[in-house]
Amino acid sequence: MKIRVKRRTKEKQDAPARNILDRRIKLPRNMRFGAIGILFLFFVFSVYNLQAIDEEPKITIKSNVISSYSQNGNFDYTIYLKDNTVYDGRKTIKPEDNLVAFRNIVDHITGSFSYFFYSSKPATITGEYKLTALLQTDIWSKQYSLTSGRFTNNFDEEFPIDYRFYENVTATIDAETGVSATNPQLTIKCEIYNLKIKTDTNTFDPGKFSPSLTFSLNQKTISFPAELKNQIEGAQTSKEEIITQADNKDKELWTSNSYLFIIIIIIFSLVTRGDTGKLSEIEKQVKKINKKYAEWIVEVDIPPKRPLGTELVTIKSLEDLMKIGEELGKPVIYHVSELEGTYTYYVLDETMHYKYVIYDKEKFIENLVQDKEKFNTNV
Repeated sequence: MKIRVKRRTKEKQDAPARNILDRRIKLPRNMRFGAIGILFLFFVFSVYNLQAIDEEPKITIKSNVISSYSQNGNFDYTIYLKDNTVYDGRKTIKPEDNLVAFRNIVDHITGSFSYFFYSSKPATITGEYKLTALLQTDIWSKQYSLTSGRFTNNFDEEFPIDYRFYENVTATIDAETGVSATNPQLTIKCEIYNLKIKTDTNTFDPGKFSPSLTFSLNQKTISFPAELKNQIEGAQTSKEEIITQADNKDKELWTSNSYLFIIIIIIFSLVTRGDTGKLSEIEKQVKKINKKYAEWIVEVDIPPKRPLGTELVTIKSLEDLMKIGEELGKPVIYHVSELEGTYTYYVLDETMHYKYVIYDKEKFIENLVQDKEKFNTNV
């Protein structure tokens, strides 16, 4: 008694692998290659940054405060009063009194300005100053010089605030122009410039400082702003370059990114596949034919059946078949056979079926061989 042992053919051994490959996600080839290309660019970018961290030291510019300083400019004023009953004969009003200065009982006003410099480390400041009065309306303005000078570290100046003089100037200009300017204001400004701060190590310019004091004219009361003190602060700094190696966190980040992107590329390549492979010469020929005669060709899934009594005629060239279809006014039926490599074109008439077949010989023979192997395996 003979026992036939079926040998496992190569086709059966490869079947599981084929099934796995066939289950891959099918994507348009251009989209798939584009996605892989983008992922690869991210991978290259991560590797580049990782190498840059390894090759170049990290330079940090640190600002060190050598000393801090402040400039202070304070206005002050004293309003001298006429004999009055509202304030029981009071002679003066100062900012700290918080009293209303009625214009009719004001005799005159004296203003003052004081400047002083402060530094956290030994330093000297020198410069120039100019005290001016700016008479301004909504139409015109005029400026008057009060005093000027040079100073070292601090200075004090006292000046009259002759508000009647400035109101008379306003009235004179209104009479000359015939236009009454509204909202006249007087601004006392102290411009402090050409400043030089000298320390043990160097000399530098802290910039201009221009405090000011503004109040309205032609009012029944004389009202100064509540804030009379002005201050600006600054610091002398030095820059220091600190050279260190790159932060380990940055290096770890780009290293992990590089590994992540290469893993994603591998996984994406394994779980996806292109929707079209490389076309053979016959497939290219068929594609070209279908594109050329697209208006006449109709593709079907099942080949047309030939009724009894209908004659089947094989045509030698597609051009002849197209001529027949054009003469009969019939469309050309196109079918791809389940047997790979066979492409058939039909023109159907009531008594005649015309067809033209294109064979891919290599695929045709390959399928015949596979069918033979299947037959021998099943015996």
